[in-house]
Amino acid sequence: MYSINCNNTKVVYTVSDLGSINCNPTVIVEFPIMVNQAVGITTANAINQTLQGGFDLTWTGNYGECPGCVATGGACGNDGGTGFRCFCRDGAYITDCYSKKAPSS
Repeated sequence: MYSINCNNTKVVYTVSDLGSINCNPTVIVEFPIMVNQAVGITTANAINQTLQGGFDLTWTGNYGECPGCVATGGACGNDGGTGFRCFCRDGAYITDCYSKKAPSS
């Protein structure tokens, strides 16, 4: 169990050593817990138990572009941030499988 302090604003828990981390991951899942619960999280098991207690998750997606993507055989997704991506058989596209290919990250 590894704990990484990110500028005293948040703590990242991982089950493997990430080496040096810039505290700006591309995907962030935050779950609120009481301070007294956070103090007791010292193992991966403790994280699992806390998560099994349940939490709310809100996802904000670009669903307006999704029907066009699906109509061309693609699957809706994002670019790892807030940008829409249409995932097709031969790669990621900006809006649908016939649009411009998305830049690789």
